[in-house]
Amino acid sequence: MGQKYIVGIDVGSQSAKILIYDLKGNIAARGRKKLAPMHLAEPGIVEHPDDDLWDSLCEASRRAMKEFQGDKKDIIGVGIGGIRCCRALLKRDGTLAQPVISWMDARTAHPYEHTNPETAYVTSSTGYLSSRLTGERKDCIGNAFGEWPVDLETWNWSENEEIIKRYQIPREMLFEAVGPGEILGYVTSWAAKETGFPEGLPVVSTTNDKAAEGLGAGLVNEDTAVISLGTYITLMIQGKTLPKDAKALWAIISSVPGIYILGIFSPDFIRLSDPYLKKSPTFLQKTLDKSLKICGEAD
Repeated sequence: MGQKYIVGIDVGSQSAKILIYDLKGNIAARGRKKLAPMHLAEPGIVEHPDDDLWDSLCEASRRAMKEFQGDKKDIIGVGIGGIRCCRALLKRDGTLAQPVISWMDARTAHPYEHTNPETAYVTSSTGYLSSRLTGERKDCIGNAFGEWPVDLETWNWSENEEIIKRYQIPREMLFEAVGPGEILGYVTSWAAKETGFPEGLPVVSTTNDKAAEGLGAGLVNEDTAVISLGTYITLMIQGKTLPKDAKALWAIISSVPGIYILGIFSPDFIRLSDPYLKKSPTFLQKTLDKSLKICGEAD
């Protein structure tokens, strides 16, 4: 059996990144395309202009495939993931009804409002991109973080009428929910021409950016904790059950089926821009100590 490869797609807030790996984790090729500046129509509105996420994914993919020296036939799959909390409103044909709403947009902190009559589907940015690749209307349930009618117990859309009413997204407007590691579909002939990927390549759900971060940082058992230095500082641990009556942590769906990532939140956690972080070299240790104390109290 010859060398085989897998493709990783990561479309975040600043760029689209494509890596092609062999099965030992060695990078065989890469491509990157910087995203266009956000559209800021008015305070609270933050949108990705035009079809920038898809266009950037295609350009980054073509760059990676151009650099790739192996045989396209030896690429066995592509995993797609991206940033949480974005909201994509799609027409019936799967194209955008309006620009993708960034996670920084004030609207993502509130339930969906049906103000655009062209909108037939509401999905995440990753759900949109995977549907462009495959033509399927499927998305990983882990990408639905925030104002979405998710049942964290079943890893599916909630069937509770009160919850559905609260989030204001009818079931027929939601993509089919799948778990991490499941096949979302296969690269269509049209998408193959746009990206350079082989037609028929399976596209696999990898869930959201925070879950992928935890997995990549080694969060693979209940004896490990990971401090995330992202937009906010948090400590992540792993669990097999949802916390009950939690006061200082929240659960998200991880990259591993049946496993949750529990984020530990403390009032002392601050944004990286806070000057105190630069003044105090012991801040992270204090944060860890307090987080572990909270973990104990949560138990």
